Amino acid sequence: MSDSSFIIGKGRLSDQLTRSLYGDCSIHCCSCREILTQVNIVLPDKIDTVFFIGQITRRVANSQDSYDQNLKIAQWIINHVPKHVNIIFTSSIDVFGADLQLIKPQNVHLPFDFYSQSKSDSEHILSKYFNISTLYLPGLFGHSINEKSIVSAMLSTLVRQGGIFLTNPNIVRATISYYECSKILEGIANYAQFHKTDPKVSRFLPTTNSYSLNQIANIVIKAFCNLKKQRPENISIGQYSEDTSQGRANIQILAGNTDKFISYEHQPLETAIMRFISKCLA
Repeated sequence: MSDSSFIIGKGRLSDQLTRSLYGDCSIHCCSCREILTQVNIVLPDKIDTVFFIGQITRRVANSQDSYDQNLKIAQWIINHVPKHVNIIFTSSIDVFGADLQLIKPQNVHLPFDFYSQSKSDSEHILSKYFNISTLYLPGLFGHSINEKSIVSAMLSTLVRQGGIFLTNPNIVRATISYYECSKILEGIANYAQFHKTDPKVSRFLPTTNSYSLNQIANIVIKAFCNLKKQRPENISIGQYSEDTSQGRANIQILAGNTDKFISYEHQPLETAIMRFISKCLA
């Protein structure tokens, strides 16, 4: 696949996907910035898969301008990528709306801000020209302690302040590691090569459990204490008043389907968090 695929987006997920697919080999890849600044990008001669995993995220900007730029990246794909190519697109569970508690891949899109609207509209316009496989993602973690994920925020506070502080311990979220996400994307790409039909969207949602913030915090504490040879009962879980839900429902449960279509290495959350903390503390 390394000679016939192309990655659009340079960042945490693309770094992990590159290692998963190609090891240390050089690969075909470009950043969103290169597309937006009209750098001359050379696609592989024999290309069958494009991993479209990079757009401007909500953390960078959430505005009409960022929406327009994300759609420009999608339009670049339409203009430059041969139409026989499979597009593997990473979207967000946010396209299904802020109030939804049970999230299914077949749910109607109800985007609630510029970012989720750009994801929904990118999928729609690409599906007019390509076979597109969309992976709707919850929050990801596993790159660095400064990545601002749920898990990294807990770990960062634990390291700096000796405890973990939650807005609401009963908020329920799903989260997967960048490592597992890259394995899912690899599996989807292999699946797509053998299921070509007329241009359409194949929708994928990770098969994974959801956990309360209190449960995640306890997993982080247990892993941290195992590595540091400390007693977990000496670490407290407190609360603070800042609301970080961004209007989402307190409970989000994923009715995932990836286990029905592809085979990949699923990591229990405890294993993924232990692996992440081991890397951060090394």
